[in-house]
Amino acid sequence: MQEFDSATNDVSFAFHNGFGFEMVGVQKEVGHVADRWQDVAIMQLILPQVPPYPTGA
Repeated sequence: MQEFDSATNDVSFAFHNGFGFEMVGVQKEVGHVADRWQDVAIMQLILPQVPPYPTGA
C-alpha cells in the first residue's frame, strides 16, 4: 500500500508513520500549489501475507 503526500507535511508524515508506513522516496517539484512547486513523499506499508480462502470443503 502506498501513500503520496506533500513531502513537507509533518502532520501527515507523523500520522502515516504511526500506522507503520515508511518513507521510500521523494519526487521533487511534481505539484504546483499556492504559487510554489511541491515535493511529494512516497510512503509504503508492506501488508502481511494472508492465506487464501479454502476452495472446497
